[in-house]
Amino acid sequence: MRMPPPEGSTDPADRPPAPGDAVQEAGERAAKNTAVRAGGEIVGKLGSLVLFAVLAREVGDARLGVFVFALAWAEVAMTPVGLGIDQFLLRQVAADKAKLDSFFWNAVYLKLLRGVPVVVGSIVLVYVLDYSSETRQTVAIITVALLFETLERTLLNTFNAFERGELVAFTIVAQRLTTAGLGLALLFAGYGVVAVALAYLLGAAIRLSMSVFLLYTRLRAPARTMPRDVRLEIRRRSLTFTAQDIFGLVLARADVLVLAALASDSVVGLYGSAYRLFESTTFINVALSGAFTAMFTYLARDSAPALGAVFQRSIKLLLALQLPIALSMGLLAEPLCVAFFGEEFRDSADPLRILAPVVVLFGLMVLSSVLVLSRSRPKRMVYTVAFASAVNLILNFALIPPYDDVGAALAMLGSLGVYAGIALWLAVLETGRVNWLSMVGPPFAAAAVMAVPLLLLSGVWPIALVVGTVVYVAAYAAIERVVEPDDLQFVIDLVKRRLPARSRATEAV
Repeated sequence: MRMPPPEGSTDPADRPPAPGDAVQEAGERAAKNTAVRAGGEIVGKLGSLVLFAVLAREVGDARLGVFVFALAWAEVAMTPVGLGIDQFLLRQVAADKAKLDSFFWNAVYLKLLRGVPVVVGSIVLVYVLDYSSETRQTVAIITVALLFETLERTLLNTFNAFERGELVAFTIVAQRLTTAGLGLALLFAGYGVVAVALAYLLGAAIRLSMSVFLLYTRLRAPARTMPRDVRLEIRRRSLTFTAQDIFGLVLARADVLVLAALASDSVVGLYGSAYRLFESTTFINVALSGAFTAMFTYLARDSAPALGAVFQRSIKLLLALQLPIALSMGLLAEPLCVAFFGEEFRDSADPLRILAPVVVLFGLMVLSSVLVLSRSRPKRMVYTVAFASAVNLILNFALIPPYDDVGAALAMLGSLGVYAGIALWLAVLETGRVNWLSMVGPPFAAAAVMAVPLLLLSGVWPIALVVGTVVYVAAYAAIERVVEPDDLQFVIDLVKRRLPARSRATEAV
C-alpha cells in the first residue's frame, strides 16, 4: 500500500499518483491477484478432480452418490452459519482496513454461535432419518469439515480485503492437495467413502490453521475486541447478502437434494460426476471476477476507459475462454466421462451434454452479478436470484421424476439461463450500450469452426482436443482481426508487456 508523502515534500516520488496511474495500479493489482488465485484454483481443482475420479472408479456410482449427497446436505445445513457476514466484512474492511479490529472477532463469534448448534442438529437429524450407516457417518464428518470451511471463509475475505490473493492461493493448494493425497492413499489401501470424508475434514482443518497462521504472520493480528454495536451492525446490514446466499444455495444444491429424495444413489452418482466436470471450469469465473471487480466499482459511463467498454471486454474474454470448453464437453461428453470416471459412468454423458452450456451461462451470471453488486444495487440481484431459485425448484420437481439425472441437468440449464439473462440485462442497464457483434461474434464464430475437428476426431478425444484448440485459436485471431482489430492488438500488447525484458530485447533485434 502506498504511504502518504511527508508534509512539504517536493520529491516527485512522494507525489500522489495521477488518476491514470491509480487506475493502472489497481488494474495491475487485480491482474496479479487474479493470476495467483487462478493458479491456486487450478492446482486445487486438479487435485479434487483426480480424487473424485479415483473415488468413482473405486466405489462405483451408488456409493459415489452417498458422497455427493453428503456434500450437498452439509452445504445446505451450514448455510445459516455464514449468512452474508463475509460479504459485508469484505466491503467494510476493504474500504477501511482499521475496521478489521472491530469486525473480525465479531464475525467469528457470530459464526460459532450459530455453527455449533447447527452441526449438532444436522448430525442428530441425519441419524434420526432412514439413512444407511455409511451415509450418516459421511454426512456427520463433512458437516464438521464445512464448519471449519465456514470459519476459514472469514479469513479468506480478510485476505481479499487486503488484496493478498497469494495467501488465498496458498491455503487452497494446501487444503486440496492434502485432501487429495490422503484420500487417494486411503482408497488405494482399500477404504471407502467415510475415509475420504475424513481426508476432507483433515484438509479443511489444515486450511483453517494455515489461514490463521498467515493472518498473524503476513498481515497482522486483529485486536481481540468484540464491540456490541458492531455485532448488531453486522447482523442488520448483512441481511441483503443473507438472502442472496440462501437463494444462491438453492440454485447450486437443490438439484442434488431433490434427486437424492426422488431417485437412487446410483443416479445421484451419475449426475454428481457430470456436475464435477462442469464445476472444474468455475475457476475461470473466479479469476475473471477478481480481475474486473475493482474496475466495475470505480469506472463510470463517461470515464476513460468507459465502464461499458470494460464490461464488454470482460464478457468477450469470458466467452473466448469458456466457449471452447463448453463445446468440448458437449461434443465429447461420453469419452470424457469414461476417461475420467470409468466405463460404469458412460451414462453420465447425458447430463454432461446438457450442463455444457451452463459453463458459459454461469460465467455470464457471475460477471454480470459482480458488476451490478459493485454499483451498490444488491437488492436487484436478490430479486433476480430469488426468481431463478424458484424456477430451479419448480423445474427440479417437474423434471426429475420422469427424467432422473437428465431432468436435474435440464433444471440447472433452465434456471441458469433465466438468471444469466436477467443479470446481463441489469448489467447493460448500468453500463449503457455495448457492441454486441464485437462482444459475441468472434468467440461464437471461432467455436463453430472448432466444432468440425471435434466431431471428425471424436473417436480419439485427446487428439480432437488438441487439434480443436489450435483451430479455435487460429480462427479466433483471424476473425478478430476483421471484426475488432483493436481488441486483438490489446491482447498482443499485453502479452508483449508480460514478456521478460531479455525476450523483448531479442524480439526488437
